[in-house]
Amino acid sequence: MTSFLASAIQLNSSADLTANFAAAEEQIELAVRRGAELVGLPENFAFMGEDSQRLEQAALIAEQAQRFLITMARRYQVTLMGGGYPVPAGAGLTSNRAQLVAKDGQILATYDKIHLFDVDLPDGNTYQESATVQPGNTLPPVVEVPGLCRVGLSICYDVRFPELYRHLAAEGASTGTWRLRVPICSSFRRRSQPLPARITGMSSCRPGRLKTPPMWSHRHKRAITAVVAKPMATPW
Repeated sequence: MTSFLASAIQLNSSADLTANFAAAEEQIELAVRRGAELVGLPENFAFMGEDSQRLEQAALIAEQAQRFLITMARRYQVTLMGGGYPVPAGAGLTSNRAQLVAKDGQILATYDKIHLFDVDLPDGNTYQESATVQPGNTLPPVVEVPGLCRVGLSICYDVRFPELYRHLAAEGASTGTWRLRVPICSSFRRRSQPLPARITGMSSCRPGRLKTPPMWSHRHKRAITAVVAKPMATPW
C-alpha cells in the first residue's frame, strides 16, 4: 500500500438535500486543498429526516446522491466514498447504499448495508432500522483504487460483526471504510471490529439526533469526530 492522505468527513445532515450537498462539497473541497486523495462521507450524508420522507423521496435522493458523488469526484479529482444513502427497494422499503467513486467519476464499488440497527436503548428510545430498510444480501466488495490501495466497504452497524472484516481482509483489503452515526462511533475504540482483522480503518461520522426532532445534538457535533485508525485501534 502506498502512502497517501485520507480525509474522513463529519456532517450534520438534515432533510434538506440542497443544504446537505452544499455542506458536503465545502468539506470535500477543504479536504482536497489539504492534500487528501481519498475522502469519505458519512452514512446519511444526503438525507436525514423522518422515515416517511425518506420512503417518499427515495428515488429522488438516490438519483441526486449518486450524481453528486460522481460530480464531486470529477470536479475535485479525488476518490470519494459516500453513503449509505437510501435507494428504493420495494413497497415501504429502501436499501442503505454506499458507493466508492474514482476521480474520473467511475463507480468502483457498490455495497448495500447488511447488518441493520435494531435496538432498545436504556433511555427508552427504540430504533428499528429493519422496519423500513431492506438488508443487503451480498458481502461487501474489495476493489483496487489505482495509485492508493485496496479498499473494502461497510456501513455503521456492520462494525460490530468481525466476520465481515475478516472477509474484507481475506479479499486483500488494506483499508476498511465504515460510515457511522452516533452512538456507535462514540464507543469506537471499545467496540470496533475491523482493527483486529489488521485492516486500517476509516470512519466518517454523522452526529445523532436527540429525542425530539428537529433538535440535533450540538454536544455530539463537537465531541464525536471522524476517525482514521490503524490496526489495534490507535487513532491517527
